[in-house]
Amino acid sequence: MASARDWILVLFGRFVRAHGGWISVGHLIELLELLGTESAATRAAVSRMKRRGFLASEDRDGIPGYSLTPEGETFFSDGDQRVLEQTTSDGRWVLASFSVPEARRSDRYKIRAVLTDLGFGQESAGLMIAPSGLAGEAERALVRDGLENWVSLWVADFGALGDVRSVIERAWDLQTMRAAIDQYTTAAEASLATASGSDSDGFVSYMHATNGWRELSYINPGLPTESLPDDWPQDRAQRLFDRVESELLPIAQRHVDSLLAGLRVVA
Repeated sequence: MASARDWILVLFGRFVRAHGGWISVGHLIELLELLGTESAATRAAVSRMKRRGFLASEDRDGIPGYSLTPEGETFFSDGDQRVLEQTTSDGRWVLASFSVPEARRSDRYKIRAVLTDLGFGQESAGLMIAPSGLAGEAERALVRDGLENWVSLWVADFGALGDVRSVIERAWDLQTMRAAIDQYTTAAEASLATASGSDSDGFVSYMHATNGWRELSYINPGLPTESLPDDWPQDRAQRLFDRVESELLPIAQRHVDSLLAGLRVVA
């Protein structure tokens, strides 16, 4: 089940940035209420994102709201490349090697968590790997969390020894990844089938389908298809997301545009 933070990420990523990167408190609450999120949960999620430096409180014409910070814009730009442009493999890999003193072992766990959230696979105890397109995003995430002193990142080709498919099977849980892709395709098909009502219904369907795709984009970091099983279902999922963008986004955009054309003042 999606959290308030999940909805805020999709809302800012797909709509608010197109409206200047600012939204009133009232409109944010109203849009998330459509998705079943109570105002208290919305405010709590915003507070956490403000502490992370992604959002800032900003009044415009006396109306309280939230705006993206420069750090937040960088974060969402990375998300655009991941979610909308879909990182594809060029056959090269980014390797993250880390060695952390025992006295700082909590940082070791944080490094693994950050890289795992980005879609890195665990090759060995102190080595995680991902397609090379994630190198910049990984560097920014590690610096943002103050972990860069313990990690070395480099991009390399796979050598003559070993087998890429074996490395992938060892570093990633392909069974879980396949299940996530299948879950997304089922949910996306349902969203497309039930979006024939009002604009607000289309907005809800779009948000659900796009959040599912966003989550899937971090589970599958763009592994090379030639090194995955022949019946790998990612292409079908991609086609469904393309339909979501072409069929549901205009409806969702119309709903958001009409809402933001008015002003709802909530302190």
